Parts: sequence; structure tokens; C-alpha cells
Amino acid sequence: MRCGKSAIDNAGGNVDLIIPALITRIMPDWFIYLFMLGLLAATMSTAAALLHMQGMSLARDIVGVWLPAGRREKALIRAGSLFGLALALVLGFVLPGSIIARATALWYGLCAICWLPAFVGCLFWKGSTRAGALASVAAGFVFTVIWYAFFKASEAVPLGICRALTGKDTLAGHPWSGMDPLIIGIPLTALIFWSVSLITKKPDKDALDRLFTGI
Repeated sequence: MRCGKSAIDNAGGNVDLIIPALITRIMPDWFIYLFMLGLLAATMSTAAALLHMQGMSLARDIVGVWLPAGRREKALIRAGSLFGLALALVLGFVLPGSIIARATALWYGLCAICWLPAFVGCLFWKGSTRAGALASVAAGFVFTVIWYAFFKASEAVPLGICRALTGKDTLAGHPWSGMDPLIIGIPLTALIFWSVSLITKKPDKDALDRLFTGI
């Protein structure tokens, strides 16, 4: 790591290597090994939870919706976990550098846009409805996918969907091509959650009172 160079230059152009390069440069060897062991432990626990969740989703949320899993449920859970593991290994070799930082930012942005307004609203507003929450989540997902595919240049250009369909890298120039979907997405999904909740049937009053009073 050289002074006078940016972090991305010191990491060889790979955003994912900025923190490892910094740790390697400024910390003693014993700390590097300790740091990597802690990182490996955290990664293994997270990966195990995600693999179990993928297997359960296949058995209960996908297959279970159409066909009763019955005795095959355990086998389906294992098959889903193995499929998730195989897909992760393939993506690890196929995807380019800097994908970890970009994918993490994309995923957390998607989660915030889809779920944050409904989550906060259901916690603090008795007027929240199931239809409002579902509409907010669905609209947030659609909006985020469209924005990343057709407007935000850092994602739209590598994906190439906008170029293939319209002949342009993005549908709009500055400032839209550099704007994160969070800036528009959260107010949009909050408005949808509020408006749909206002016009749809409210939950039972007694149930609401029990929920909001903790009884």
C-alpha cells in the first residue's frame, strides 16, 4: 500500500480487497491470522443459516405451496441446501471482482426499500393493513429492479439489459444515472403503504389493542 494513491488503486482496482489490503499493511502478522479466523467463523455461521433458509424455502414456500411435502420434506430441505451451496460456488468462480461490495449494497438497498416502510408502519401505526404492507413490498421490489436495470449506471451498464432493449446505457442522464434507488424508493413505498392501508380493511380492533398494549 502506497501513500498518495487512492484506496481502490492500492487494492488493485478491486473494492472487495480494500479492507484486507489495509489490515495486511498496518497490522502485525498475528493480528492478521486472528482477524481472518474471526472473519471465517462469522462467514461460516452466516452461510450455514442462509443454506438452511434456502432449503426450508424450497420445501415449504415453493414446493409446499403446490404439493404437500409430507415425508419428502426433509429430502427437499437437503436438496434446497445443496442447490444453494452449488449455486454459491459457481457464482464465486464466475462473477467478477468487486462484486461483494456491490452486491451487498444492492441487497441492503432492496431490503430497505421493500420492507422498511411496512416494518416501521406496522410497529407504530394502528391503521396499517396487510394489503398495504404487501403492496409496499411488491412495489418496492419492482421499482428497485427497474431502477437498477434501466437508470443507475453502475448497475445498468454491466447488466446490459437497458442497452439490449433500448440501445442506451441508461434511460436518463445525470443526476438520475448516479442516484441510488433508496432516495426515491423509500418515500415511494412509504406512500404506497400509507395510501393502500387507508383504503383497505383494518384488522380487528380487539386484536390491535392486544398487540399495541402488549397484552
